[in-house]
Amino acid sequence: MPTHIRTMHEDDAEAVSKLIRRSFQQCIADTYTERGIKHFMKITSKQAMLRRKRKNQLILVAESDAAIAGLVAVRNGNHLNLLFVAPEFHRRGIGTLLFQDALARMKTAIPDLSVVTVNSSAYALPFYTKLGFRAKSSAYFRKGMKITPMELLL
Repeated sequence: MPTHIRTMHEDDAEAVSKLIRRSFQQCIADTYTERGIKHFMKITSKQAMLRRKRKNQLILVAESDAAIAGLVAVRNGNHLNLLFVAPEFHRRGIGTLLFQDALARMKTAIPDLSVVTVNSSAYALPFYTKLGFRAKSSAYFRKGMKITPMELLL
């Protein structure tokens, strides 16, 4: 079934939060400290996703097989602060589709956009590298979360 990208609706918040947390637990949590895991759970709760939506943060979801398969959230017009795909949908190009759609919307909103940034988990480094992102520094812990700051120059 084809994948459809659309903006997140408020009634998607619970499903989106569950998808993020399930993917995080399976793919990323083992690289975070206990403090980092607690912080991540706080910033990805249903309520946190609703706050992001109400602040007009760009949040796109990918639907596939009549289910939400992934999402991307953009902060400050050029920073990917969440990009997750449900594990059962990995390696189907959904993350790339989400990124491409978000990038097109970023360029529409900011015509002279010159850089996109992300703080990548170790798990996602190969994905972002394939998209053309380059590490700005080595990985480090912030609020207990292990991240590698990356940027894509346009």
